[in-house]
Amino acid sequence: TALLTIFLNMAEPPQPKLSLQSPWTKVFPSEEVILKCNIQPSSNDWSYDWYKDGLKQTRTIKNQFKIKSVDQSNNGSYTCRGIHKRQVITAHSSGITVYVYGKVWFLLQYSIY
Repeated sequence: TALLTIFLNMAEPPQPKLSLQSPWTKVFPSEEVILKCNIQPSSNDWSYDWYKDGLKQTRTIKNQFKIKSVDQSNNGSYTCRGIHKRQVITAHSSGITVYVYGKVWFLLQYSIY
């Protein structure tokens, strides 16, 4: 009889790293916020799930999530995770908190002499 030995190399899925592509985490209404989810090694075989406060928002094939015109409903902590076409799912990234300022009111004062 022959003995067949099989070795499996089981690796943990890569950890996604979330970064902010726009300059600020505190923004005014109507500004744009861009988040980027990096998974190494990079590959076109990944899709990306995006979460706000633990609730799934969307899935994209690009590693960017754009909010083109923010409002206060976009306040929250954002994370991402990757889904590989081979059904490998990563853990969630660390979170980035986005804060949208409330309405801005200007007061103009003048005196009449």
